[in-house]
Amino acid sequence: MLRLVEGRLQRLFGDIILSRNNKNRYRQTVSMAVAKPPTASTQYYRRSLPETCIGFCSKEGKILFKQAMNQGYMDCYFNLAAQFRTQDEPAYCGLTSLVMILNALAVDPGKIWKGPWRWYHENMLDCCAPLALVQDQGITYDQFVCLAKCNSLDAKTFYIDDSTPVETFREAVKHYSQRDDSFMVVSYSRIALGQTGDGHFSPVGGYHPEKDMVLILDVARFKYPPHWVSLPLLLESMKIKDKATGKPRGYVILSKEKSTKSLSLFRLSDAFSVSNVLTDDISKFVDGWHKWVSKPMSGFDESQDGQRNGDIHKETVVAQSVQYLLELGSQMTQNSTILTTQVDVKCMPDDSDGHACTCIGLLDELERLKLHEIVSGVIEKMTQSNKPLLSFLPSLGQAAISHIKNISKCCADKMMCDLQQRLNASVFISMILLAWPYSHCCGSQNGGTIGEELEQFFKDIPQGVLSNEAVVLRRQITMSLSGKAWTETK
Repeated sequence: MLRLVEGRLQRLFGDIILSRNNKNRYRQTVSMAVAKPPTASTQYYRRSLPETCIGFCSKEGKILFKQAMNQGYMDCYFNLAAQFRTQDEPAYCGLTSLVMILNALAVDPGKIWKGPWRWYHENMLDCCAPLALVQDQGITYDQFVCLAKCNSLDAKTFYIDDSTPVETFREAVKHYSQRDDSFMVVSYSRIALGQTGDGHFSPVGGYHPEKDMVLILDVARFKYPPHWVSLPLLLESMKIKDKATGKPRGYVILSKEKSTKSLSLFRLSDAFSVSNVLTDDISKFVDGWHKWVSKPMSGFDESQDGQRNGDIHKETVVAQSVQYLLELGSQMTQNSTILTTQVDVKCMPDDSDGHACTCIGLLDELERLKLHEIVSGVIEKMTQSNKPLLSFLPSLGQAAISHIKNISKCCADKMMCDLQQRLNASVFISMILLAWPYSHCCGSQNGGTIGEELEQFFKDIPQGVLSNEAVVLRRQITMSLSGKAWTETK
């Protein structure tokens, strides 16, 4: 049987398909297909909706849609329907809901999806949790909000508990069902709706006022079609706590953030996670760094007349901060890193020249800063004196680099090579110092703190791609450190 299938493949596609490099892989794939057919017990074709839900395409569902639209409560539907998609993985409900919203709001990711097209896809949403982990476990409510904020969205969060009035939720659903520039995503438990499974994310696609029913655009379309559900029952489904976090669920209102764009070059490494617990290495780094930046400025040198000399003072603060960062880095394991890059800097076949130019422009802005000049000087002095701490620079920042054989072909573009060479330790340390959310960890003291002094460098950044990168990274770090989303109460 195996040889018969191989023979047919070879006659259809030629020797290229079953070349020496590919033959074993195809043999293994065909063997698995022939030897281990899936059993009936492991296969499903959708689920029947429970009595609590009315299918969108059913006769009753169509009547509800028509009536709701005539009353003006389906304005949110059309932009979402134009981007409605089925989640690529069983645990991708949060990512797919977010992709729908991003594309419905016409947010430009600034990165190539496929061919020449810039378009959001689930595989781009990895700034708050590793995709491999998301594929296995899904994302939490807080991680969903973090991803939204990392990708140019304003996210207003509303947690639901037993004290939440149904009228408050009803008014929110009615309001956002009449808008096409802001959308609601609900995080709920399927159990309360009588469906199989548990935690789930999906966008709200409309509201029927007389029936008091909400249209759920369920992104797991392989399981359940879009459906109408009672608003009070949907509220109850959000009160069931998430087993992974022990926290309540809720809903998020997403709109386009006009002042910021998505990250262009940098991102936090996978060692950070928006959850209750950071890795031991990152936790120790954060604790140590927060103790340092919370120290009062009174311990730093002053000029002879008792007044601080601006340049000397700044250089002293940065120099000691860099040295302390390296000391913290020396306590981290080899696999832990604070910052990395969004792109593979040795080979960017899927990235446009425009994106590469944006990244290079960002580095141009960074290298013009006084902060970068001071950081570079400190590292140069340490290099000349053979300081052992320099060996721990990769713990603070490393570019994402592929391990492929034909690097010269990928790096034929001078622009890419320039980007690779410029992503050095001074760049990563400068970005950490710029983007760290000092107000999140440093209390005010007489004379100020080290963090408040470093914060001044952030305030001095001119508006541009660098300031956007620092703002979005700062949001991401804050989310990772707080372990919860910013909550807006109304």
